[in-house]
Amino acid sequence: MIIYKAMQQMKSFEKFFGSYEGQKNEFIQELMKHEGINDLLRESILELEKIIRLDDPAAEEYRSLFDYILNRESVEFKCMRYGIKGPEDIGLRDIEAVISRVK
Repeated sequence: MIIYKAMQQMKSFEKFFGSYEGQKNEFIQELMKHEGINDLLRESILELEKIIRLDDPAAEEYRSLFDYILNRESVEFKCMRYGIKGPEDIGLRDIEAVISRVK
């Protein structure tokens, strides 16, 4: 979810400002080059949520299950939970650390 949010943030800045002059994240930029990465991340997030749990009745109020999952917690809270400064700072080592906690 953090990766997805970081990618969306970069895209939003690029649309608004014409380019993204903030902190460059090579990992996110490399991911964004791959066609279909958004769909892959969306489906991965949904599948992971199904594995973990999906029993919150508040989910029905959202227009889509994906929006509910993505907006249930702030990205800052998610980053803080895993010891990541922010979505723009995420890297491959952070992902490895998060996955090792899930196992």
